[in-house]
Amino acid sequence: MDRVFVEYYEEELTHIRGLAAEFADMHPAIARNLSLDTVPCPDPYVERLLDGVAFLAARTRLKVDAERSRFSRAVLDVLYPDLVTPAPATAMAVLKPGQQVQSMIAGHVVKRDTRLVSGLQPGLSTRCTFTTAQEITLWPIAISSVSYFQDRSGLAAAGIGPVGGVAGQAALRIALTRTGKGKFNELALDQLDLYLAGRSKAPLIFDAIFGACSAVGARTEGKTNPISPLPEPEMVGIRDDEALMPRTRPTFEGYRLLREYFMMPERFHY
Repeated sequence: MDRVFVEYYEEELTHIRGLAAEFADMHPAIARNLSLDTVPCPDPYVERLLDGVAFLAARTRLKVDAERSRFSRAVLDVLYPDLVTPAPATAMAVLKPGQQVQSMIAGHVVKRDTRLVSGLQPGLSTRCTFTTAQEITLWPIAISSVSYFQDRSGLAAAGIGPVGGVAGQAALRIALTRTGKGKFNELALDQLDLYLAGRSKAPLIFDAIFGACSAVGARTEGKTNPISPLPEPEMVGIRDDEALMPRTRPTFEGYRLLREYFMMPERFHY
């Protein structure tokens, strides 16, 4: 017999005997007629009756506990189906602009739900098909260097002054260069998505950008002209149209973000 059932049976029998002792203290005359005034019970028929009640109660508890997970899943299927749906495999794809993109001044837009098919691995005959979760524009741009200045003396040495009248305590400088032919200012660039790679320092940089950023600016490298202010950075992956998983029905948006974060934290490093 299942050990769990035996434990339930012993617990129920102990509980029933405890209740019988309490009942005997409160109603001694009735307890004497039922042979419940002494432990163990001298009447074998009453003792077997208590054993039978404990047996049935233990079986009921076992059935209730066995159905608990099924009941919880059924409730979640109705209220929050996204929490119990299987999570598919996810990956971060690197898209490199081709020769045609190098000459595009408007960039190349990769639409959401674009299919990406993996190559065949040695010894395998199955390809994996993924779909992109967000729209992204490929530009003929490369990051040439990234520098972090943690105090004002470093900012002064690097020639980084106030941005829009705001003087920062530290700064993150990202140098961008255009690949291919043409000048940088020829690009019809009004938005640029940047991805913070690396597990160790990416969260710290992310916190500095979205938690302590006071100003954002840009200027041509090598120039000493004032830094032109830019709009504050925005997080990618928060909006409904950037959801990683398709939504089955309207639910609280916070659960969707929490689930996607534990599925793939790097997804929110844009």
